[in-house]
Amino acid sequence: MFTEGVVVFSGKDCPACKTLKETLDIKGIEYKEYDIWGNADALRFMMGKGYRSIPQLFKDGNKVEVSDV
Repeated sequence: MFTEGVVVFSGKDCPACKTLKETLDIKGIEYKEYDIWGNADALRFMMGKGYRSIPQLFKDGNKVEVSDV
């Protein structure tokens, strides 16, 4: 579920998350968004990769930066 395509792990009312999603939208990059506060599997996946802050951007299961998408 989290290992295909571009995935954004975000949280409600997160300004940095909003900025990341706006950037992806402007670039025309399709992505799936998972709110880690409402999805225990998403939180577990992200933390299992060693990340403890949001937003996090993954492509095909690997952490990437916007410039790498």
